[in-house]
Amino acid sequence: MFDIQNAPPPPLVYFGFKPGGTHPLEQDAYRRLREFMYDKGNRLSESHAKALQLVCRAYTYTALQLPGAQPRVAFPLAVGDGKTVSVAAFAAAATAAGTKVTMVVAQDRIEGLCSLKRNMLDMGVPEACIGLIHSKQYDPAKAPAARELDPETMARYASEPSINEADAHTYPILLVSHELLKVREDIANLMAVSCGRAADAGKRSLVVWDESLIKSRGHAQTLEALGTSLDHARRVLTTAEGHEDMPADINGTLDYLADAIKAMEDDFKAQRQTQTDGEQLHLPALCAAERERRQGDLAQLFKLADDRKRAPLSCETLQHLVANSAEPVRVLQGQGSGAVVTYELVISDELDRIIVLDASYNIRELEKLDSNMQVVPELDHQKSFARVTVSQLKHPGGRSTMDTKVARNAPLTRTIADRIKLRLESLAPDAGLLVFTYKARSRRNHRQVIEGQLKALGVDVEETISVNGVQRPRIAWLTWGQELGLSSFKYCKAVVLVGIYRQSREAISAAIAGQKGSLMAPEVSCKATVSTVLLSETFHHLYQAAGRGNCRTTDEAGAGEMTLDWIGEETFPAAYWRETFPQATHDRWESEHLPKPGKIAEGAGKVAEWLLEVPPGVDRVSIRECKGRAGVEDLKGRSWQLCRDQALELLDTAGETWIVDGKSFARPLALYGMDDAA
Repeated sequence: MFDIQNAPPPPLVYFGFKPGGTHPLEQDAYRRLREFMYDKGNRLSESHAKALQLVCRAYTYTALQLPGAQPRVAFPLAVGDGKTVSVAAFAAAATAAGTKVTMVVAQDRIEGLCSLKRNMLDMGVPEACIGLIHSKQYDPAKAPAARELDPETMARYASEPSINEADAHTYPILLVSHELLKVREDIANLMAVSCGRAADAGKRSLVVWDESLIKSRGHAQTLEALGTSLDHARRVLTTAEGHEDMPADINGTLDYLADAIKAMEDDFKAQRQTQTDGEQLHLPALCAAERERRQGDLAQLFKLADDRKRAPLSCETLQHLVANSAEPVRVLQGQGSGAVVTYELVISDELDRIIVLDASYNIRELEKLDSNMQVVPELDHQKSFARVTVSQLKHPGGRSTMDTKVARNAPLTRTIADRIKLRLESLAPDAGLLVFTYKARSRRNHRQVIEGQLKALGVDVEETISVNGVQRPRIAWLTWGQELGLSSFKYCKAVVLVGIYRQSREAISAAIAGQKGSLMAPEVSCKATVSTVLLSETFHHLYQAAGRGNCRTTDEAGAGEMTLDWIGEETFPAAYWRETFPQATHDRWESEHLPKPGKIAEGAGKVAEWLLEVPPGVDRVSIRECKGRAGVEDLKGRSWQLCRDQALELLDTAGETWIVDGKSFARPLALYGMDDAA
């Protein structure tokens, strides 16, 4: 055993890479990581190896508080590059060396944490050192189904048991969900440790945050939806069976909400009349006891509505208005009746010594709004996706569209089923296909509808294949919300996204306020900023979903072979694709069942794509050049005007603003002599 506590620090800070002279803990962690990845069939290029050693160095410097350690650092390594496994390797090296290093690892998914625990055990970490905390039940008989991510099983069970949270301080390594670390008044107790180094004075040596670190939770809702929800709550209160058992002052709670909504509507009307942005608005204050009582009233009412299968209420936002009555809100003009946004900080300032492992960091504009986060500057590794083919079906892919269009024998359903059948026929017999859909709700179950269409085409939807000696479904299904932290579907060499998760503009404004730490930050109401963040958040979901498939595997040639088919009308900036899918092939997904896009719409897409590629320093291009480069010279007169206007709308959605100035396209800030600061 080497003397890690007294080992001299290396001559450079951890983000200055140098092959020799590194700390022995870093060396051992990297050795274990490399061996584990090779055993799993991954092969590392020189830049990949360097990046992973840099991650091990960051763990070492942060945990031991060596010179150069930073409080919050992000590593934007690609999906499947070994970020999560590196945590297990470091834990194994630290425990083997007897360092008394203590750490907390936070992930989005409980099953991801269960998998990480098993990786740690495989690498030699004693089980007595690992404390996994969750609130789900554990049943050895249910564990296999939980590992396979069976939805019904996962709703109640985990594949590994939880420890008693009261004993957390006795475990050097804690595995917890992101949610457990959010909004914890007793975060210091959870982070306390009685088995670590004396130099750490009872706090954990290291926090590893797997996936994006978003430090706040935004709340947003249109004023119209809030009013409708309040009206519905009153109807439930007077007509639903069991309403007589409601608390005596439930009407007082609803009256409070009515007053709050009226105050926000008045603020919205004043903004419209004066053509100005509003200020922070303070709702009628409630004392702590009254807030708690009124929250309980609403919880009972919402349960009554849910039990009677009534239409869903805007529960979360109404409850948030009561729970945070002492905090300000902001009304945004937006569309229609306007919207209210607010946020709550959920990442405590007590959480420092954080290493963030986030494949999406470089393209996730929301995360970059946190000025306290530093990204490792020398991380120049980028694996090739040359064996990945991306195909887009240009069709609206939002939840409401999918609910309407994915129906029995509908053209879109037949299009999706045809594509899945085509991909299955082109795959090797031992390769799987992964489908993402929206979660089933009410009678809208997209998976069931698509499976029915597949059966009509003669596809065996129950077929299984052997994956490392275990039977797995050849067609695997996940829903939006499960696109993070899962590696058990890398046997799937085809991924199909039935729609793509997209948030509302109001929700994005609330999230921006939280990341900036201010409702009045100019970015909150800036149309261009909101559009840019919205587009990058949508792409983040696409990228993470694709990363569940075989492209997460790595060898000397880069990402594993895979096809990605997705449905959406978004035009993402080419820079996003270059950053996340470098060298990938892009193709169009055509359908014989759907009407062909019109010539004008197709031309608008080409013009928008060409203008998105114009370098930032070029503020004006001639319309003639644009038409020639985009291949739409044959569009003239009214047809060209419609094409041009549609292209500008697409650009606005993509967070780019161009206008027509004479015979040119121009960026408006440059046209009027303004810079970004103005």
